[in-house]
Amino acid sequence: MSEQNKIIHKSIICSSLSLKNHKKMGNKFDIERRMSIGGESQHDNKQSPVKSTEKNGYYLTESEKEHLRMYYDMIYTEPNGAPDRDGLRLALHREANDLIVESLAQWLESKSLTDYEHFQATVIEATRISRSQTIKTLWEVSKYCTLDSTENQNELFRFCKMTLLIISDHEHVADMNEVDKTAELLQEFYMSKAGEGNDLSNNLDALIAIIHEYTPHIAKAFHTYLSMRLLLAGESPSFKPYIPPALSHPTEITSQLLLNTLALNCEELQSDWNRLYSTTFDGLSFDRISHQILGYEVSEFTPFTTIVLMTIMAGTNMYYYQML
Repeated sequence: MSEQNKIIHKSIICSSLSLKNHKKMGNKFDIERRMSIGGESQHDNKQSPVKSTEKNGYYLTESEKEHLRMYYDMIYTEPNGAPDRDGLRLALHREANDLIVESLAQWLESKSLTDYEHFQATVIEATRISRSQTIKTLWEVSKYCTLDSTENQNELFRFCKMTLLIISDHEHVADMNEVDKTAELLQEFYMSKAGEGNDLSNNLDALIAIIHEYTPHIAKAFHTYLSMRLLLAGESPSFKPYIPPALSHPTEITSQLLLNTLALNCEELQSDWNRLYSTTFDGLSFDRISHQILGYEVSEFTPFTTIVLMTIMAGTNMYYYQML
């Protein structure tokens, strides 16, 4: 039983699903080889940022440079000016979340980028240096995430909220109350791993260590968000995008937002989920359970992972089991 998934409570429903298992890349924490090779970049002040990064082997393809240049001209319409919000929205997506657009705009403005070369270097640093650097960039962006309430104004909550918006932006999340509640749960989880008295809002290195252990695909999710929009980079041998779980049937046991969060734990959960059994639709009979979960074929060429999601009583923990 894994402690990192004690995130949900309420109801007495359980559901068994099969997941199409993507090909693994080493262990579950080994994501995107080109992001994790090497270490943090050390820019030489005597060199341009782009040349320094390319010298270390972190570079863009010609196609990616072409797309990035096109979006730069769209975002920066005035010489040495602030990023244009409408241009940035078009670059990200016409229906991109307002908080993401505004937070990224203020973050870019804080960088005081004077030309395309520095803009390119900033994108490279955010996506191609290392997982830790990508998380640090997301932390910087989340500082500009404005909050409606006066509660939870700390930076850890902002980071959790921005992470949830990033992994769910394709769904155009409208219920911000659900986002805030889920962000609170994620924040509480990180704080529980830090131990009593440790303030993660003021200790980014400690937070990154916890993220690497329990939700290592946060870096991959943010990398995917920027790369697929600003670089139009698709899946390749060196890049496998973060893909939120897609359920074959609606579920009452949890929300899509929480499932997206759960998928930050390992790559096997980033796929299509096909429901095999649910107490709501199939009843509580053991015969029905065995019939539903044992009666499907699994090809040796298409391996599957089967999981059980279960809630017990209101106020108790939710337990998640993964059976390989």
